[in-house]
Amino acid sequence: MSCLRYCVAARRMGLGTALLLQALQAEGLRQLGLEEVREELRYLEEKGLVERKEKLISPENEIWVATAWG
Repeated sequence: MSCLRYCVAARRMGLGTALLLQALQAEGLRQLGLEEVREELRYLEEKGLVERKEKLISPENEIWVATAWG
């Protein structure tokens, strides 16, 4: 998927999971769901390519950023 590409493009501020889903669906991946995007992001996180940004306000809304390895 293009998750990593979008996270790299938004490295400074990061991307929310829902916004990332919208971008992927706009690419034509309309059958994709929020849980599938989260699974892909968790996989990329395990590989050290993206990380979750810590938030004080609304921590349930995950923000993802690419790491130096991504």
